[in-house]
Amino acid sequence: MKYYYHPLATIVLVCFFFTAQGQNNISTIKGQLLNLADEPAAYSTVALYKSDSTLIKGAISNDAGYFVIESIVQGEVYLTVQNVEYSAYNSPIIKIEQGKIMNLKPIILEPTSLELSEVVVSSTRQLVEVLPDRMIFNVSSSVNASGNNGLELLSKAPGVVIDPDNNVILQGKSGVRIFINGRPSRLSGSDLATMLESMQSDNIELIELITNPSAKYEAEGNAGIINIKLKNNVTLGYNGNIISSYTKGDAPRLSNGASINYGKKKLSLTANFTRFDNVFQEGFEDYKEQSGFGLKLSSLEEKNRDGYNFSSSITYDLNDKHSVNISGGGVITKGDYDLISTTNIANFSDPNGDQTLVSHSITDYTSSNYNFNLNYIWEISENSSISSDLSYGSFVKDNNIDQPNSYFEGGGTTLIREANNRFDTFTDIKLYSAKVDYERNFDKIKLSAGTKYYKVVTENEFIVSDVVAGEATINPEESNTFNYTENVMAAYAIVDFQLIENLKASAGLRVEQTNSQGILESTQVGGNDDVQRNYTNLFPNISLAYSKGKSEFSISYGKRITRPSYQDLNPFEAKTSELVIWKGNPFLNPNFITNYQFTYSHKVGLVVSNTYSITEGYFARILQIVDETATFIVPQNMRRSTTNGLSISYPFNVIKGWDVSGFVVYNRSTFEGEFDNTNIDITTDIFNARIQNDIKLPWGIDFNIGLYYNSPWIWRGSIEIDQFYGVNMGVRKNLLKDKLQIRLTGSDIFNTGSDFDYWGNYGGINITGVYLSDNHRFGFGLTYKFGNQKIKNRSRKGGLNDELKRISN
Repeated sequence: MKYYYHPLATIVLVCFFFTAQGQNNISTIKGQLLNLADEPAAYSTVALYKSDSTLIKGAISNDAGYFVIESIVQGEVYLTVQNVEYSAYNSPIIKIEQGKIMNLKPIILEPTSLELSEVVVSSTRQLVEVLPDRMIFNVSSSVNASGNNGLELLSKAPGVVIDPDNNVILQGKSGVRIFINGRPSRLSGSDLATMLESMQSDNIELIELITNPSAKYEAEGNAGIINIKLKNNVTLGYNGNIISSYTKGDAPRLSNGASINYGKKKLSLTANFTRFDNVFQEGFEDYKEQSGFGLKLSSLEEKNRDGYNFSSSITYDLNDKHSVNISGGGVITKGDYDLISTTNIANFSDPNGDQTLVSHSITDYTSSNYNFNLNYIWEISENSSISSDLSYGSFVKDNNIDQPNSYFEGGGTTLIREANNRFDTFTDIKLYSAKVDYERNFDKIKLSAGTKYYKVVTENEFIVSDVVAGEATINPEESNTFNYTENVMAAYAIVDFQLIENLKASAGLRVEQTNSQGILESTQVGGNDDVQRNYTNLFPNISLAYSKGKSEFSISYGKRITRPSYQDLNPFEAKTSELVIWKGNPFLNPNFITNYQFTYSHKVGLVVSNTYSITEGYFARILQIVDETATFIVPQNMRRSTTNGLSISYPFNVIKGWDVSGFVVYNRSTFEGEFDNTNIDITTDIFNARIQNDIKLPWGIDFNIGLYYNSPWIWRGSIEIDQFYGVNMGVRKNLLKDKLQIRLTGSDIFNTGSDFDYWGNYGGINITGVYLSDNHRFGFGLTYKFGNQKIKNRSRKGGLNDELKRISN
C-alpha cells in the first residue's frame, strides 16, 4: 500500500503549492444583472470577449443575478449577456488591470419584444460535431435514429463498426470503453451488448467519441472512450414525454416509454422508464476445410428479449457552492434463444464416412443489471472545485441451455448417434468504485488531479449435464466454478498551461496499480486453477495546441491499456454445437497501446486528424482444430498490431435548408503473431465514409438521409470481412403545436449492408462464409410532450456552453 499513496501525496502538495502561488495574479470582474423592476436576472449567460471579438471566458449568473469572472489577463474587453427573457446586452469596452478586482455597476436588461410564451429554445446543433479532442454524435438531431437500440445507434456513429460478435470498433481499433453519463460500464462482451440493446435511442441525447482521452479518464480502452449521454431536460416546473417506437425487419422490435422531469430553484428530479420487446435474428453460412474434412454450416438463431429499463436522478443544491446528486437505474431482461444449425461433414479420404450434424440449442435466461451513484460537488470558488463519487453496480444472469445433437448418415435420414447436453450457468458481478477529482484555474494554468479505487468481484458457475432418454445427469468432469476479483488503485495529475500567446500545452500522468486473481474449482487438475497478477503501469498523456486566426493545430501522445474481459478469462467451454466450441483463456494478459495524433481544425468545421497506434499483445480470437472436425474459438494474446489512420470531417451548407456532414476514415492496419501452429500476418487498408444530409422540406417536415461505406476489414484479429455499404433515412413532422412528433425511419433500406462476407486461411483451417443479420428495417415512432416545454432551463449552463468549453482557462 505504501506505493499507492506516493502519487496522491504529490498531487495534494502540488495543489497547495499552486493555490498559494496563484492568488496574487488574479484579475476579476464582478457584477449583477437586473431587470427594469430591479429583480435579479438569474441564470443568464455572461461572455467576456477581447476587443477583437475573441471569446475569453464565460459565467452564469446565480439566483440573485450576480456573476464573477476570474483569471483575466490585462487588456481591453467587453461583455455580452444573453437570456431568453431579455434583449441581448453588449457592454462598452472595459480596461482590465492585472491583479485588480473590478466591480461593475448593475447591468439593467430590457425585456424582449416577444412574450415568453412565444419563445421556444430550439437546438440547431449539427448532427456531427468534430472537435480537436473528440467527436459528438447528436442523437437528438438525427431523424433516422428513432427506434434504434443503443447498439444499433452506435453502428450509425461516424467511424464506428459493430462486428458479428457485437464488439465495438472505433476508427479501425477494438478495445473501446463504454461510459454512460460519464461513468464507465464494467460489462463487456455479450453482457455489454445485451445492456446496450436494452437502451432506446429516444432516451439518448448524444454520443461522445474520444479517441485519445486525457489522464483524467481511466487508462482502460485501447481505442478510446465512447460516452453515451442520456436526456435530462429539467426546467423550472415540470415536463415530460411519452415515446413509442416500432421497427420491422425479419423480426419486430417494440419499445414504449415515458420520462418525467421536475425542477425548482434548488431541486431537480428526473425519471425514465422503458418497456421493450425485441426479436433479433442472425445466422451463419460458411464452409471450412480442415484435417481432410469439409464442413458446410448453415445456422439461424432467433433471440427474443423483453424487459424494463429505468433510471432516476435527484439533484439538490445545498447552496451556491455545494450540490448533491443521487442517481440510479436498472435493466431487467428475460430472454429465450432458439438456434438451429446443420453441418454437412465431408470425409475427403472416405466418402462413406460423410455425416450430417443437426444441433438445436434452446436458451432461457434472466438477467438484472443495477447501478447506483452518489455525487458531491463543492465549488470552492469560481476557479476551483472538488467532485467526489461513490458507485455500486450489480449484474446477475441465470442461463439455461438445452442442446440436443443428432448425427445422421451423409443423406441426412439415418440416425447414427445422439449427444444431448444441458448447460446451467450463473454469473454474479459486483462493482464498487470511489473517486475524488480536484480542479484549480490560475492566470495561465489549470491544474487537475484526482484519485480512484475500484473493485470487481465475479462469481461464475457452470454445470454440464448429460441427457439420456430425457433424464439429465450432472457431469462433474466438465462442470466447474470460476471466481475472479480485480482491484485497481489510480491517481492522476494534469497541468494545462499557456506557453506563449497562441500556444497551449497539456501534460498529464496517470498511475494504475492492478491486482487480480482468478480461481477455478474443478475435478480436472490443471495449471490454471489459480491465476494471480499484480502490476503497476504509468500512462502519460502530452499535447500541444497552436491556434492562429480561425485555424488550430494540435499534436498529442498517450498510452493506454485494455484488460481482458471477464468472459474471456473464464476457462469454461461454451458449445454452439459439438463442432463449434468457445473456450476462455485465464492466462490472457492485458495489452498496451501507444497513440500518436496530429489534428488540424479550421473554423471549428473542417477537421483533419492523423493517428498512429501500436498495440502490443493485442487480443485475437483464434480458431483451433480439435478432433479433426471440431473447432475451438479461443482468445489469445498475439504479438503486435498497428493502425495508421487519417480522418477528415467537414460540415457544409448546400443551399438554405440543406445541411451536409461528411466524414471519412482511412486506416492501414497490420496484425502479427504466432500461437502453436497458428500464424497471423495480415496487412489491410480500411476505408470508412459517412455522409449525412439534413433537409428542411415544406410543411415543417424534416428529412434525413445518410449514406455509408466500409471497405474490407479484419474481424477477431484474424478473419477478413468484405466491404459493405447502405442507406439510412428518416422523416419527422411535428403536430399539435409541436407537442406531438411523428417519425418514419429506415435502416439499410436497400439491404446492402446487413450481411458480412468473410474468409480466412491459417492454422490448417481454410474458411469462407457469410454472417446474416436483421439490420434491414423500417420503423414508425411517436413522441408526445406534456408539461412546460418553453420555460427557461434551470441549468446554470447557457447557450454558449459548448463554445466556452473550448476555451483554455
